[in-house]
Amino acid sequence: MSWWLEACKVPSAEIKQLAEERQSQLTKPTGSLAALENVAVQLASLQNNPKPNVEHPWITIFAGDHGVMAENVSAYPQAVTRQMLQNFATGGACISVIAKEYAAKLQVIDCGTVGDAYEYQGVERHCIAPGTANFAKQVAMTEAQCAQAMDLGRESVEKALANHASIYIAGEMGIGNTCAASAVASFLLNEPAEQLTGVGTGIREEQLIHKKNIIKNAVEMHKNYVKSDVFKALCAVGGCCLGINLLNMVTYAYYKNSMLIHY
Repeated sequence: MSWWLEACKVPSAEIKQLAEERQSQLTKPTGSLAALENVAVQLASLQNNPKPNVEHPWITIFAGDHGVMAENVSAYPQAVTRQMLQNFATGGACISVIAKEYAAKLQVIDCGTVGDAYEYQGVERHCIAPGTANFAKQVAMTEAQCAQAMDLGRESVEKALANHASIYIAGEMGIGNTCAASAVASFLLNEPAEQLTGVGTGIREEQLIHKKNIIKNAVEMHKNYVKSDVFKALCAVGGCCLGINLLNMVTYAYYKNSMLIHY
């Protein structure tokens, strides 16, 4: 059995109760912070600490391109992925500013963008492939590539934990990523792709219809290969970054720690 199929650790019910009791002892009306209190309690149970902390945040952004961009499914060209990589590295992106404001470690990883060789200070290159294949024509990734992406996700989390990160925040960048996400979601949720597909980068209605049809047809084409296998769904229509962030979540759950996913 693959390591990522092993059972995850269960959040501590005892710590959860202690954290709830602590909330009732604070100088505020009970429940006045609404959902924020629930987040604090959940963090406590994940961190095994009645007083959870986010003093050492770690942010990792993964970047990768999607071959389905050949089907004209975005308002922006594929080159924007690389441009955003440079923006992350130079501190111009929103997440870069947030990381600086909260003294968070910002790790930027290129796991498979398209383009000529480059060197951006602050960007780690772990290129699995120069973009995925076009899933409207063939599987997006080989099983070996998908497994490599998942291992990269685990390695990033373990590096953050080794550096005493109190919370891990994962994100991804890649023009065409909502197309892949909708296709994967269609397989996992067993729902029609067109009901799970949005405007992404702000495409117009006629392009949205086209995008929905591309995803719908791709899901139909790959269904005999995927069946109900999550791993094969990622291979068929996913992307390196989706595979990585899936393993981020599994790894953090395995170690019973806390993380956020930003898309």
